[in-house]
Order: sequence, then structure tokens, then C-alpha cells
Amino acid sequence: MTRPSRRGIVTGLAVAGVGAVGWRTDPLVALVKTWIADREAASALLIEWGRLEHWQSLACTATSPGQARRGDFSETREMRTIDRRHERLRRKLTRAAERIIATRAITVEGALAKIEMALKILEPMDCEEFSWGLIQGGFDDLRALG
Repeated sequence: MTRPSRRGIVTGLAVAGVGAVGWRTDPLVALVKTWIADREAASALLIEWGRLEHWQSLACTATSPGQARRGDFSETREMRTIDRRHERLRRKLTRAAERIIATRAITVEGALAKIEMALKILEPMDCEEFSWGLIQGGFDDLRALG
């Protein structure tokens, strides 16, 4: 028995509708794209919060940090607003992640979307060097094949 060629596999997947644009769209792809965008928005909020905290610390060197957080500085008010927005976004991300985990991929792109989301969560700092390289390389290889 001969081994199927890479071209034959890709052609077979295309004929079956797996990965074909417009043929079968996997809802996971859109869910993951939205999750990634929301996660980036949450990260941007944290960066802004840190910037405000820095300015607040410069503005209130005479007060204690606890007094500054309870105070009525413009930075403090903005930080509280960011806290509320970030908490809502964090809950949204959790619900979306639970939904994505429970949803079965129906295309190669859907399965790749789940892996891409896992890569965004892990980031290189949370993995050993070789493990991260293997996961990222395998993902890139699958993306190129799909």
C-alpha cells in the first residue's frame, strides 16, 4: 500500500469541503478571533491602568498609596473605571473560553483556531523553550497545510 501524498491529502480535504472558504465555515474561527481581540483589549486596559498608576504616584508623593486609591484624583477615577471595564471583559473572556472549549471543530481551521487560542494563552514565558518551539512550529505547519 502506497502512502498518500501531501498534495492528495490537501486535494481530498478541499473536495470534502474541509477548509474551503464559503463551503463550511466553522463558528469556532469567529469565536476565537473575537476572544483574541477581547483579550488584547483587556491587556490594553491593564497597560493604561499602569500608566495612570504611575502618574498618580507622581502626583501624590505626600499621601500614602491607600489614601491615593481612595482619593479623588482624576487618575484614581479613571483607574476605577478601568477596573470595572476590565472585570466585565474578564468575565466575558471566561464565558467565551468555556463556550469555545465546549464547541467541537468541524473544519481544520476551527481546530487550528483552538490551538491558536491556546498559544495566545500560554505565550512563550509559560513554556519550556523547546516545547514552545514545537507547538508553534506544529501550528505553523498545520496552517500552511490547511
